[in-house]
Amino acid sequence: MSQAPPDPIQTKPAHEPGLDAAQQSLSDALSVSFRVLKVVMVILTIVYVLSGTIRVEEGNTAVRYRFGQEIGAYGPGWHFGLPFPIERIVMVPSSTQSLSLNESFWYNNPEDRKPEELANQQLNPLNDSFLITGDTNVIHVQFGINYKIDADKVDDYLRNVGTIERANALVKTAAERAMIHYVASATIENIITRSKFETKTIASYTQTVLDDLNTGIRIQSVLIDGRNQSMPNQVREAYSAVTKAQADKARTIQQARRQYNQTLGETAGGAHTDLLTMIRAYEWALASENDTLAKQLREVLDGSFRELRLPSSQTMQAVTAYQQAATDAAGNDDAAAKTQAEQAAAALAKQLTDAPDAYTGQAIAGQIAAAISEASATRYQISNKAEQDYNRYASDLETYRKSPRLLAATRLQETREKVMSDVLVQTIIGPITRINTNPDPEVAEEIAEADLQRRRDEARRKKEEAGR
Repeated sequence: MSQAPPDPIQTKPAHEPGLDAAQQSLSDALSVSFRVLKVVMVILTIVYVLSGTIRVEEGNTAVRYRFGQEIGAYGPGWHFGLPFPIERIVMVPSSTQSLSLNESFWYNNPEDRKPEELANQQLNPLNDSFLITGDTNVIHVQFGINYKIDADKVDDYLRNVGTIERANALVKTAAERAMIHYVASATIENIITRSKFETKTIASYTQTVLDDLNTGIRIQSVLIDGRNQSMPNQVREAYSAVTKAQADKARTIQQARRQYNQTLGETAGGAHTDLLTMIRAYEWALASENDTLAKQLREVLDGSFRELRLPSSQTMQAVTAYQQAATDAAGNDDAAAKTQAEQAAAALAKQLTDAPDAYTGQAIAGQIAAAISEASATRYQISNKAEQDYNRYASDLETYRKSPRLLAATRLQETREKVMSDVLVQTIIGPITRINTNPDPEVAEEIAEADLQRRRDEARRKKEEAGR
């Protein structure tokens, strides 16, 4: 069996002739160096193999490529892979990215001063950013946008974007174009007064731009606070005056409506809305010269006031439908609206004809009920008194026919008793020098004044007699 030749580095003859001490030292040093080199090579090999181990942070996804072909992705945590250049790991953000565009279309305000302090400040196109609306007005807008890297289009993102910085720049540019496009089709009133932004429209336009560039970016939402829009500072005071006037108008209208409802409530109670609907339906019937329906509605109104209760719910539904249809048809050339009003009138007339109302609806209260109740009571009193007077007259007439003198004497006695007891004489004391009348305040005052005047005259007369 043949033997392998000995390693000249590892083995050394025990007695190698011809080597002096210097050569022997060099040979030993080379032997040690080769051993250290082997250890270093082993360590470097281990380090190289372990270089494929990575840690993926939260909010990121590690995409794996082996010899240039995508083979999968890693989620957050520690993962082992083959080292470069066998495999290549690319980090892609998987969480939602928020981008603020507060300076894109806003006025220059480096000192962060309040808007009130910037009133009447002139617009400087060199320093102030702004937008022009569809009705040629100038506004400032602040907004933000949220986006993510589409998990199905990571290749597009890596190929055409590559970094989150470039993604922010692309989204910012696309969103600014979308906002310019949207505001150019809107009015200043919708934006400033109503804070009306179609965020879905803005997001859709931004997404279209990004898709055309194959960025692999998906827009999540567009964020616009209703307070983050402003007119130019030079017109802020005028706008504040208009806003105050509009607020005063709204407050005045609200107060008038409260007073309107309060007055109607005091007038007819909770039934005032339906009662007012019936009155307006009656007015529409008169205006349309529908005499039959107007007469029917007048009878229903009279019945409601008489019974102090609204008609049944079926009747009120027909009345409300007619009143609404007649209101819609007023001043309207649409034939369909007029036809609907005529149909509603016919339905109401049929309801009032076929189902005479029993007035089972809500009770009518308030001043109307009080006035009607008072009038009914007064009517009853007048009718009752007239009936009593008639019965008395008929009785006296019968007595007169039988004995005129007896009736005359009886009436004379009644008159004396009434006069003596209720009007003049109260008591007579001693000689008839004074008459005390009944305790009526006015009569008592007149008597006191007459007595005082009599005393004054008597005193004056005695004084004149003494002076003589």
